[in-house]
Amino acid sequence: MRIHRKHAYRSIIPLFLVIAGSCGGPTPAPTPSAKTDVTKVLPPVKSVKTKAPEITIESADGKSSYVVRAKESEIHLDESGPDFGTMTNVEGEILNEGKVVSRFNAPSAKVDKDSQVLELSGGVEFVGEIDQKPETDPVKRDEFILHAANVKYLQGLGRIEAEGAVTVTSEDMVMGPVPKLWATADLRKIATPGKFK
Repeated sequence: MRIHRKHAYRSIIPLFLVIAGSCGGPTPAPTPSAKTDVTKVLPPVKSVKTKAPEITIESADGKSSYVVRAKESEIHLDESGPDFGTMTNVEGEILNEGKVVSRFNAPSAKVDKDSQVLELSGGVEFVGEIDQKPETDPVKRDEFILHAANVKYLQGLGRIEAEGAVTVTSEDMVMGPVPKLWATADLRKIATPGKFK
C-alpha cells in the first residue's frame, strides 16, 4: 500500500510541472536572425499611369541625348527607381552637342535608362536634318526620312538600327525597302549591318 502511494506521489510532481509551465504568458516571437531574406520585406512594385510624360536620357559624357514625349505611359516604381515601361503615341528628338540632329515618331516606345537604348515600334518615322549647302545657304536642308517597322537607337554607339521594310528617301534618292539598315543618329551614314562602319 505504501509503495503504491509513493508511486502515485511521484507521478503527480511531473504533471504539476507540466501544468505550471503551460500557465505562463504568451511565448515571445523569435527575433529575426542575420540570415533573414531581405527580398521578402521589400515593398512591391507599384505602377502609375501618367499623361503626357517627357523623358530626357543623356549620355555618360554629356555630349548627346534624346527626348521622348508620349501621350500616355505606365511608370513602374521599385527600389531601383522609375522604369517607364511602354509609352504610347511618341515623338521626340535626338540631340548632339545640344543641336537637334533627327526627329522621330512611333506608336509605341520603350526606354531602358540603364543601357540608354530607345526602342520604337509599330511603324516608325525618323527624319534626319542634314545641311545641304551650309556655305551658300545655311537655311536650306535636305531631309532624309527613314521608315521602318521597328527602330532601336543605341545612344552609347550613336547608332540607329532599323528593321522591317526599311526605306530611306530624300529629294534626290530612294533606298529600299530592305530588311535591315543601320544609320548614324543624323542619318548622314546609312548602310546594311554588314557594311556599316
